[in-house]
Amino acid sequence: MTEDKKKFAYSIFWNCALIVCGSLIQAIALKTIAIPHNFVPGGIFGVGSLIFYKTGWLNPGLFYILLNIPMFILGYIFISRRFLWYSALAMGLISGFYQLIDFQIQISTQLYAALVFGALLGVGAGMVLRSLGSNGGLDVAAVILNQKYNIGVGKVYFSFNLALFTLSFASLDNDLVIASMIAVFVCSAAVDYALSMFNQRKL
Repeated sequence: MTEDKKKFAYSIFWNCALIVCGSLIQAIALKTIAIPHNFVPGGIFGVGSLIFYKTGWLNPGLFYILLNIPMFILGYIFISRRFLWYSALAMGLISGFYQLIDFQIQISTQLYAALVFGALLGVGAGMVLRSLGSNGGLDVAAVILNQKYNIGVGKVYFSFNLALFTLSFASLDNDLVIASMIAVFVCSAAVDYALSMFNQRKL
């Protein structure tokens, strides 16, 4: 990477542009496909969605902010301020866009909806992860555990989502949970694809 490209990749403009675009794509995927089909996304938003489905309180976007508060308190203590502020921007934008979006992508077949949802969510998440921040929530916890205890980020995601989907099987329709798991798998592949589209290296 040339010096000019390196400066641009680390610039506030480029990182904020990635975060805004990626957060908008994720919010569209969540609001227009996941929630209408009652999918359970992975991570912190998945927890908020599950609580919403079972209680009807607030909405997943607001739960996402509330559940992120303790994560960001820990992040403020243990992680670099730059990483944390970029991550906070992503979290706020995802929740904000979620509140503003007022349309649905009409997909009647559950499997097709899961595939489209996973692809959109993964592309959006990958764009944010190519910034110098993260999508907040579980990303922050995973970084802390990796830095402090050398626990792999992938292991944190796997363990958390395993517990989340186990709870989902106990309280939601099995076909719905399986479709959600398919969406999470597609999301993982889409994240890798989105990351490969950019050549900026994360710190």
